[in-house]
Amino acid sequence: MKLYELKYGDKTIRLEPYNTSAEKSLLMGTELFNVGLLDEAIKTLSNYIDYNKLDELTDNEKKLILLKLRAISVGEEIPIKFICDNCNKPIESVLNISNIHKNGKKSDKVKDIYEDLTEDNFHKFVDTNVDELELDEYDKLYELVEESIVKFNFNLPCMCSLCGNKQYFDISDSKYIIDNMSEDTLMSLYKTYNDLIFFSHYTKQDVDSMLPFERSIFIGLLNTTKEELEQ
Repeated sequence: MKLYELKYGDKTIRLEPYNTSAEKSLLMGTELFNVGLLDEAIKTLSNYIDYNKLDELTDNEKKLILLKLRAISVGEEIPIKFICDNCNKPIESVLNISNIHKNGKKSDKVKDIYEDLTEDNFHKFVDTNVDELELDEYDKLYELVEESIVKFNFNLPCMCSLCGNKQYFDISDSKYIIDNMSEDTLMSLYKTYNDLIFFSHYTKQDVDSMLPFERSIFIGLLNTTKEELEQ
């Protein structure tokens, strides 16, 4: 299977879509652990991540990797329900997770630190002692860093289908990301196992090896066939 290359800054991380067996492990894991969610999820999917320094990744990088894995395994759109701020109507729509990061203009003066830039961590991105800079020098260097670093955007837009109002939703919460690594619950996933094994004569190993989006296609075709036979 062709690997997806995730490129940002000076890194290239190769990703492979995870299968149903790994997806089930993720779902079971979210039932068991409440802390260290990002690390546990990365560990669970480590066989699908071709990178040998996973323990050195920042939280932003881990979230980006998980969302990219979700995109290539399940799909780029996460279903969302919300009340529109403008028309106050309940809306069902999707968040597109295809553009989470943006590369900056590489500069030799700026280090690759994959964190959100703030006044407090500014010093990490440069070798200069920023406390000794004049105000104008400080501002220019800060601007250079801001233009050079990789930016992570977890605040995604969604359009109201009724009034056209655009709202933004912050998906940076680790639990939210991991909860959305699958469109199933454990119960619905086991129902899918039952349907595909009983009606379509797949084995459990067959279903385990399916990619999540493949499984969704198969179960959709099965449901269509069952409806046609009932008519």
